[in-house]
Formats: sequence, structure tokens, C-alpha cells
Amino acid sequence: YQTDAWEVLDSDVGGPVEVVVATRSDSLHASDRDRLRKMASEREHVGCHDIDSGHWVHVERPDRLVELLAEHLPTQV
Repeated sequence: YQTDAWEVLDSDVGGPVEVVVATRSDSLHASDRDRLRKMASEREHVGCHDIDSGHWVHVERPDRLVELLAEHLPTQV
């Protein structure tokens, strides 16, 4: 249940990546949150989105999650 995906985020191979951070969850260590935010500010292909939620974002804040999906999914295939 643990995946180290920093290498994927560090590379722009595969296209843009949008990461959702549940601000009330402890699943992502504070230092990793800082690292992710820094990476998102320095790289065009990485986005970081904080949602005021616990770990189960899709249950606690489905409205915000749908907004992000609508905003970031491509409109044409």
C-alpha cells in the first residue's frame, strides 16, 4: 500500500500530473507535502491541489474533487 512515485513526478514523461492533497490526512508526511508543493511550483507538468478533507476525499468532498476533474481533464480526445 505504498508507492514511491517521486521519479514519475520528477520526469515529464507521460504528460501532466495533478496531485490532490487531503489537508486533514496524515497519509502524506509534512516534508513530502512541502516537496510536492515545491515541485509543482517549479515544473509545468505537476499540479498540486489542497482539499480540506481527511483521507477519503471522494466521500468527504466529492464536490471539490469533481470541480478539479472538470478543470483539468482535457476537453478533446
